[in-house]
Amino acid sequence: MNETRLLYEILPYRMYAVATLNRALQLRAKWSDAPSMTIYVDGKLEIEGNFDAFANPAIEAGLVHCRALLEFLGLCNRNAALSNIEKRHRGDFGIEHFKNAAGHLKMVDPEAVLKRYGGGQAEAEKALLCVFHVANKSLAHITQDLKDHPEQGALLEIASRGIPSLVVSYLYTPLGIPAPDYKITSRPRDGQARSQLRARRMLGSHRGASADHIVGLGNTSERPRKSRRNRAIFCLIEEFRSTGFPLFADGATLIVAVLNLHRL
Repeated sequence: MNETRLLYEILPYRMYAVATLNRALQLRAKWSDAPSMTIYVDGKLEIEGNFDAFANPAIEAGLVHCRALLEFLGLCNRNAALSNIEKRHRGDFGIEHFKNAAGHLKMVDPEAVLKRYGGGQAEAEKALLCVFHVANKSLAHITQDLKDHPEQGALLEIASRGIPSLVVSYLYTPLGIPAPDYKITSRPRDGQARSQLRARRMLGSHRGASADHIVGLGNTSERPRKSRRNRAIFCLIEEFRSTGFPLFADGATLIVAVLNLHRL
């Protein structure tokens, strides 16, 4: 295994996938039924559907990467308890293959991992064990499964927040290497500050609405409407970077807009 590629390409890719899983879980938890969704690529509408078309693959892929990162750290599920891997399979590459001035790094101590979580060790262990359980057995129709078992969604959200941090603390920091830029960020669209302000003013009159992520407000289409009543779209827009996905070039910006129609 090429250590440089692992540190600067493979592990950051996995960590970013886990961050995407976390964001997908947070967003999906807002709705009982998946809302409509549109995907813009380079400013052009390319895909229409519902939010599960994004949430399902994002969560499923993220869970696989969660499990892979835990196993890289030397952690596994043994008899319903978080434990260390006793013996790696031939060809496996783990944290213990790296070394610094003090010698080879060690597999992560399960008890030390659980103590890091401020919500209680029992909940932390359930969250990490849930990753192994769901990734091994329950990936099919994941969003429906999480809807039927909401406690699993909450545990996976906890796990996906913590796993990339474990990789940083137990691998990158001891090696003296800056942590990868794996966190998902958002930014206002150029030229939309005025629209943003209009959206927030409008949302102020809607009980329970939040303007934290509202970045655009406008007509649904330029096409003539049968009704004379105007419509507006409140758009929840998320931005993701494409890395290694075959349908899009590396670095392409994917804009996901979750739409809720309101009559004015």
